[in-house]
Amino acid sequence: MSGAIQVDDPVGPSQTRPNTYTFATISVPQTALTGNGFSAQPTVTVNNPGTNTYTFSNETINGTFYGDSSDVLAGTLSADYTANGTAGVAVGNYLAN
Repeated sequence: MSGAIQVDDPVGPSQTRPNTYTFATISVPQTALTGNGFSAQPTVTVNNPGTNTYTFSNETINGTFYGDSSDVLAGTLSADYTANGTAGVAVGNYLAN
């Protein structure tokens, strides 16, 4: 399996509504399924950095297929990052069907 996840900027200009552009793309390389799940090291590309500088490392994505027809996918993703020289860790989860 392989694919891409589009990540929208979660905070809008007024901090009350999401922005409408795709902030980043998480590209999952071709990887084999193990049982009903997978684990891979994706690539994070920031599409709209503005005047900011971002770097990512130690990216990980895991997923498991659920349901009678394996039509639900849920999992976690994480990455270390720096934004304008300040280090942090991004952790999240996802659900798709």
